[in-house]
Amino acid sequence: MIINFIFRNIKNIFCFLIPPLPPPIPVWGKSKLFPWATPEEILDRRKRLVFKMKGKRRLS
Repeated sequence: MIINFIFRNIKNIFCFLIPPLPPPIPVWGKSKLFPWATPEEILDRRKRLVFKMKGKRRLS
């Protein structure tokens, strides 16, 4: 429930930040095509994607 809430919020943030672009395919695709990926792994990839989109080079 909490994870779904976080994912929904991230999706909304993406929709507000970049309305003309579709959702990032590698990230959304992984969660749909590989449901056995851990939530931490998916969240980590989304976090890195957000940093990349904001222009931050540091991926902790």
